[in-house]
Order: sequence, then C-alpha cells, then structure tokens
Amino acid sequence: MIKKDEAVYINEEESEDSGEKLKKLKKKLKECQKEKEGYLNQAQRAGADLINYRRRQEGALEEIVKRASDGLIRELLPVLDSLEMGARENE
Repeated sequence: MIKKDEAVYINEEESEDSGEKLKKLKKKLKECQKEKEGYLNQAQRAGADLINYRRRQEGALEEIVKRASDGLIRELLPVLDSLEMGARENE
C-alpha cells in the first residue's frame, strides 16, 4: 500500500503499459456504451410495441362487443315483434 508521503516512480515500460491499458479500457468503454444504447433502444421499442398492442386489443374488444350487441339485437327484434303483435291481439 502506498502512503501519502511515498513517491511513486513509473519507468518507461510501465508508462507504455499504462497507455496501452488506458487505450484498451477506452475502447471497451465505447463498446459498452454502444451495447447499452442498443439495449435501451430495444427496451424503448418493446415498450412502444406493448402500448400499440394494448390499443389494438382495446379496439378489437370494442368491435367484438359492438358486433355481439348487434347480433343480440337482431335475435331479439323478431321476439319483440311477436310479443307486440300478441299484445295487440289481446286488446
């Protein structure tokens, strides 16, 4: 462990090694940043896809409910007509 009072000397070989290490670390940092950006973009796209999927499903559900209601009304109309005609005959 180096104390504050001790001087540290780096010879030329260690200096060159440090420079190479620094270059490698900077390169690795850039690679990691690009990878991080890629993951961030994927996450943002996935979030947008999920939102769009939910909207489509809500629209599809509304359409299903509307069509089911239309079908029910069409089935009930003849029954209501028959009841109305029967009520008129009893008057």
